[in-house]
Amino acid sequence: MEWNERIAAARKAAGLTQEALGEKLGVSRQAVSKWESGQAVPDLDTVAKLCLALGFSADYLLFGRETAPAESAPAEPAPGPVYPDTCPCCGRPTSGGTLCPACGYPLPALPFPGPRYALTCGARYFASIGSAREQLTQDFVQFCGKPDAYARELVQLMENGSDYRAVLRRDLPDSAALFLAQHLDRGYLEPKIVLDEGEPQQELLGKAEAMTIPARPASETKSGLGFWGVVGAVVVALLILSFL
Repeated sequence: MEWNERIAAARKAAGLTQEALGEKLGVSRQAVSKWESGQAVPDLDTVAKLCLALGFSADYLLFGRETAPAESAPAEPAPGPVYPDTCPCCGRPTSGGTLCPACGYPLPALPFPGPRYALTCGARYFASIGSAREQLTQDFVQFCGKPDAYARELVQLMENGSDYRAVLRRDLPDSAALFLAQHLDRGYLEPKIVLDEGEPQQELLGKAEAMTIPARPASETKSGLGFWGVVGAVVVALLILSFL
């Protein structure tokens, strides 16, 4: 079937006379007759009107086939949150999970918004560190990712001088800075969170505190009296004995 025959067939299928189709298209009956007999060819504008009036596509009119509708591309799933592959607290690999397997920090999704912080730390009661040397060493290793030898040296320096402070970690998001500070605040240490703007490490040590460190939840604190609790108990006991 040729293109002119397809026009005639489609017109008849639509129940239109040549005159009625001509009125729809704004042309004469004679023009429609010439198209259907192959004596004339409609211009592009008229082809578009023909397609609308008779309900077929230009492909059908010109080539005798309908273009298959393009298959809709499958919708891509919305991207899920991306978590860091290195823990900002201890610096160890996280394997892409949501919790650091080494220090227990609950990893936030990337990117980390907001300013960055550094954690500095010194001894609060340097003379009493000896009773907690192993615990502090373990904390520096677990939560700050320090090598064991360095952690032991750091504890020794703090034990020898009350004014010694060190930068433990820097370039921390706020949640990581708070997590570290809370886990290192065992009574013996004095952690401080300061704003990290990329300055030299020595300048960080002199900066003012940028965030207040809340108390650790009771569920996360160590049970027992602790060093100063034991000291207090001994003093009370001695006072009681002195009156006997």
